[in-house]
Amino acid sequence: MVVAFRAASTLDDANVADTTLTKPTGTVDNDILIAVLKTDDNVAVTAPAGWTLLRNTDSPGQLTDQDAYWKRASGEGASWTWTHAAAFRSGCVIALSGAVTTGDPFDGSKITDNTGVGTAVTVLSITLTETDSLILCISTSWDYVTATGPGGTPTFTERVDNAQCHAVYTASATASGAVGNKTITLSSSTDWMSLMLAVRSQVTAPAGRKPLLTLLRAG
Repeated sequence: MVVAFRAASTLDDANVADTTLTKPTGTVDNDILIAVLKTDDNVAVTAPAGWTLLRNTDSPGQLTDQDAYWKRASGEGASWTWTHAAAFRSGCVIALSGAVTTGDPFDGSKITDNTGVGTAVTVLSITLTETDSLILCISTSWDYVTATGPGGTPTFTERVDNAQCHAVYTASATASGAVGNKTITLSSSTDWMSLMLAVRSQVTAPAGRKPLLTLLRAG
């Protein structure tokens, strides 16, 4: 089974205590869940049980923080709550099906982050060791903006753009090796933070060979 996007949920920006994110529609056990939160700078955040922090990134002007977390779904409820003092906050959760069901689900160099100011968000490359992982490019902005996803190869599909603070794009890897830097374009200039990561599939075909299921179907 090859890892694929299942669904996403988003939470609009507001100045309140705590961040509650809804479980994406259709999430089942062993899905890989990626959560991205934006909060005011230096706000202490406590994650719900089972979520592991991947990366904390400060915006260039130290106006806001981007926190990325992951967990493997197991008997999930309807939502999860990250606790913190009153602050401007927003977030999203992405559910991925078909990922490895044990151990570290991330491919290669795991995750990169970057920050800047402007309309061009540079998402720094990761290096893949497998050929059928799912690549995620993520941007978080200080201001409310819309976004346009990366061009080129592989082909990225928009999964989240809530015209506020978060944009997420996914692409199926076409080869191992460096993905290359990617650019997300924002509708207006603002402080931004970005992430690139990749999640491994349950079954990986050796280089130059197709998975057995594909061969059987072809026959």
